[in-house]
Amino acid sequence: MDRAIHLGIRYGFFTQKDVDEILEDLAIPDWQEVKRRLIEKKKITPERMFILESVATEERQFAEGDLLAERYEIVRPIGGSMARVLLARDVEKDLLVALKILPIGEMDNQVLKSRFEKEIELHTGLEHPHIIQVLDCFVHGGRKVLAVEYLEGESLSQKLARGPIPLLQALEITRQIACALDYLHRRGLVHRDIKPSNILVSRQGVAKLLDLGLAKNMKEESLLTQPDEILGTPQYMAPEQARNPHIVDGRADIYGLGATLFHMLTARPPFAGLRSREIIQRLRQGEVPLLWEELSDFPLAVQSLLRLMVEPDPMKRYQRAGEIVEDIEKIRRKREVTRFDLISRHFPKETRSLFWILILLGSVLGGVITWWFWPYLKQLGR
Repeated sequence: MDRAIHLGIRYGFFTQKDVDEILEDLAIPDWQEVKRRLIEKKKITPERMFILESVATEERQFAEGDLLAERYEIVRPIGGSMARVLLARDVEKDLLVALKILPIGEMDNQVLKSRFEKEIELHTGLEHPHIIQVLDCFVHGGRKVLAVEYLEGESLSQKLARGPIPLLQALEITRQIACALDYLHRRGLVHRDIKPSNILVSRQGVAKLLDLGLAKNMKEESLLTQPDEILGTPQYMAPEQARNPHIVDGRADIYGLGATLFHMLTARPPFAGLRSREIIQRLRQGEVPLLWEELSDFPLAVQSLLRLMVEPDPMKRYQRAGEIVEDIEKIRRKREVTRFDLISRHFPKETRSLFWILILLGSVLGGVITWWFWPYLKQLGR
């Protein structure tokens, strides 16, 4: 009981005062009665109480130092309050790994169980430098556990919380993930949920794609999606995916990567401020969510790249992720992203005009000074 109450207060489900008022009326502290009264007094919804108990149970299931499969020693939970992902040490190889486990509160959800098993099936056997690698799969306490490589770094969404990504870095992350998508698409797989939180970036700048929970095998019919169910994240979802997630192919992933690139460059997602239902409606109407004026300061080649990635009509979009890789490499070879682009990107948009004026004035002043002192410089040279 104490752990559930502590977690409920920590997550803001209810307050210490709420609990104290209930405990004062009870002769014997009883969690079931406390739980009933918290719900009755509308201090917490039944759904949130279910989540709370799942979290408390999860923490009891996996404590620091516990050994899973006689090999993986738990270090700490990572990746959210539900502790779906645990950091562990492979004691045989002395290697840190991430363990992905279906939460105990969702074990009876057949759709989620099927998707988790599907992710294991699709992910196993994939080997690419820009896709998180599956290392092992085992069963613990009746639940399947996926052991994947642990990356020292942070998610792209965490990086974006601090502001926009520098242009060259954003293009490099895009290039690396496009390589990963090209690898998946050639194997008949569509990710269907490309977004910043599904991209990890190491301290060395290596980007890796993760989470194939919504992935689709183009060679198989999906039995996990309800007719009107929306799969994916609306902010980064292709229009055709908003209409029917069953019919999408690799071009939907290309759109998602383009929306992610837009977020990296502008520090805001497409359709920022709109609710999911509004976004879905606009996508189904074929509306382009990007405000192109926000990209006016970027090189034309970068603007063209992005336009081809988020074209509403998939027939007019990039047809292969490999084409994105080729075009980014062309941009870098032609040096269309210049040093001045990078320097000016550090100045607020309102002061960039002043920056260029100062550069121009400095050049003119340097020329005038050279012209004025040229006779003296010639004499000194003699």
